[in-house]
Amino acid sequence: MIIAIRAAISLLFSNGPEYSLGDIVLMLVSRSWMTVVMLGLLLLLVRYIRQHDWSTAAKSGIVMGACLVMALLAVLAVSLDTSYGPAFSFSFGESVRIFTVAATMELIGFSAVYITDYAIGLKEAVKAERDKANNAEFQYVRLKQQVNPHFLFNSLNILDCLVIDGKTAQASTYIHKLAGIYRYMLRYDDRTTVSLEDEMNFVGMYADLLKVRFGNGFTLETGIPERLMSGHVIPCSVQMLLENAIKHNRTGEGHPLKIRISAEGSELTVWNELRPKLNSGESTRVGLDYLTRQYRDLYGKDVKVSSDGNAFAVTIPVLDAGAKRC
Repeated sequence: MIIAIRAAISLLFSNGPEYSLGDIVLMLVSRSWMTVVMLGLLLLLVRYIRQHDWSTAAKSGIVMGACLVMALLAVLAVSLDTSYGPAFSFSFGESVRIFTVAATMELIGFSAVYITDYAIGLKEAVKAERDKANNAEFQYVRLKQQVNPHFLFNSLNILDCLVIDGKTAQASTYIHKLAGIYRYMLRYDDRTTVSLEDEMNFVGMYADLLKVRFGNGFTLETGIPERLMSGHVIPCSVQMLLENAIKHNRTGEGHPLKIRISAEGSELTVWNELRPKLNSGESTRVGLDYLTRQYRDLYGKDVKVSSDGNAFAVTIPVLDAGAKRC
């Protein structure tokens, strides 16, 4: 195809035509309105072809036909323009040369638009698949939280102790809060964001259960302005950070672990003292890594993690109620 086009152009311009190849190209591209229209038509043609599952021969025929029609329109547009002399002053030979150059430019333009559109579509498809994978991974992490055997064992053990001690009122309260935790997880299982107010209510119920288990072994301070409560976060994100603080650090009534949830601007920070458990092993950071991916891939936001050796802090973005996914 390329060799044939080059041969045709060489043959057409071998006899010293009035207008050189450069002159004709300038004629075609100097009309910005015509360039914009042609590019728009090429883009529509590319999208139309990609939407149909035709054979390669059929697609090639449609492309060639469309390019020839647009080349004829280009010749007509140039002929009607009196900038190069009276209308229709081009000879047949010059018209054929203009048509050949225009058709070649249309084919090149189609190829460029097709490759660009294909690359954009491929990038979007890859991102969609990556989002699906990250969503599946994060849902897996949340599912593990819901059926965590250690959490269930400890919760049932505490409930059993309350019943044995005859603390029926506390046991009833404990059951309702435990049910509220699972109700929240199930309710927002397929949601990508929840309001910060709902998340903090959930965190409050979870912290109450931890208080029953650890007593005064930790302190939790919260300082979030009311205006931020209408913002949105990823479900279970704050609870997961609170759980990580308790899981990886020592608690004790004589020296309670300090945990603080605060907000500044449109960001929320979960801060805790660093008092690593002796037998906890090195953290896998699986939950934190998945949370980071969710914010980056879905909303283009970064999760900030910092540690100075004495404290550990994770800062997550608080999204607007109408936050759009990337």
